[in-house]
Amino acid sequence: MTAKAKIIQLLFVGVLVLAFCQAVSLASTTHLTGTMSSHDTFVDTVKMTVPAATRRLTANVPEPSDIEIDGYSQKVEQISVTSDLPPTTSGDVTDSYGNRYKVMSFQDPPPGTINIILKCTVSIHIDLTNSVPMVQMPLPDLTPDVAMFTLATRDIQTESPQILALAHSLANGAKTEADLCSNVAYWVATNIRYNLNDITDSSRDALSTLNRKTGVCDGYTNLFVALMRANGVPARFVGGIVLQGDLEYPADPTGEETEHVLSGTSPHSWAEVYFPGTGWVAYDPQQSIGFVDPHHVRLYAAQSETDRRSSAQWRTEGGGTIGLGETVTGTTGNDEINVACVLREKYPAGVVMAERGTVATK
Repeated sequence: MTAKAKIIQLLFVGVLVLAFCQAVSLASTTHLTGTMSSHDTFVDTVKMTVPAATRRLTANVPEPSDIEIDGYSQKVEQISVTSDLPPTTSGDVTDSYGNRYKVMSFQDPPPGTINIILKCTVSIHIDLTNSVPMVQMPLPDLTPDVAMFTLATRDIQTESPQILALAHSLANGAKTEADLCSNVAYWVATNIRYNLNDITDSSRDALSTLNRKTGVCDGYTNLFVALMRANGVPARFVGGIVLQGDLEYPADPTGEETEHVLSGTSPHSWAEVYFPGTGWVAYDPQQSIGFVDPHHVRLYAAQSETDRRSSAQWRTEGGGTIGLGETVTGTTGNDEINVACVLREKYPAGVVMAERGTVATK
């Protein structure tokens, strides 16, 4: 029998991601097990327009690093950060979250354009063979370095009455942390609609996304993280890049149907949730529960995006505000998708969602 194909398209414009289904029948959940890997190469170019009379410009450029969390492993094979104007000083720093940056300073830069180019090749391996940990709610006491990811920030308003009310309603009936994560992820994917107009910084926070029921990738992530934190579960904001590709998954246990995840290349954001005894587990609130696919290149993790920015991603002295633009190009190669569908269940979600492991059945 010829396999039927479902298609999920992830369209990227700037920092935006759009996930949508081609038909109502795609409102279902596919539970996968197995492994996935990819060899990813990208070039991230940041264009800075420098105003006249700028005395000093400092740029903190996030760099991918080797990382291994539960189900996700990233190895950096080659990396370089250059600029078309030689910097006055250049060096590597690591922030309090463990993120690595290339810090480049330009003394008395001439007015005009400076391009900073990050080139990188990484290999990413995804392991879905272990079930999402079954930790009972409420969670046990957390160490301070983890408990900090339950706090409110400017973008993640966990103390808002609207967010608290929704968060507590989603916790009803959730006996385990994995149950709560699934409830929150399903709700966000079902009730938030992608909208290109929500690109401005002032509209990507959790509360704005909830009130409008629309958002871009940052809004989806901020709302997901806020709803988790409002229930006392540590969650953090992850920034990275998704690379263009076509990933094909089995869509049902019989193998008669497949689904394709089509993506462009762009900056993207997702979340990581902390499970006591296991550590951090990735969630993409627009696409997947308990994992991200191997086209997700991780750059940094922090309490929130603006928290990371406050560490002076771009600083100027004199001359006013610089203009910023970003272009990402990239390719994926040697994709190895060795997964099986162990369960397909109907669920009224706006996108098809895949669940790490086989434990979160309804």
